[in-house]
Amino acid sequence: MPYRREGDLVPEEGSFMKGILNFAGMTLGGWLGWALGAEVSIFTAFIVSVVGTGLGLYAAQRVTRSLLG
Repeated sequence: MPYRREGDLVPEEGSFMKGILNFAGMTLGGWLGWALGAEVSIFTAFIVSVVGTGLGLYAAQRVTRSLLG
């Protein structure tokens, strides 16, 4: 095992999987928001997509905590 100095950044266990789940949640939320908002106008699609992305991230965080601890 290589020598580690104090203050070196060490990735948290499971951080890659958390990132993948966050990305998937944000993508799905943004897509759903865009699909719903596109019925009205492109600006509405953008705004609802941003909200959907945030909600997707929130949901992914909740699922990640319950699955990975």
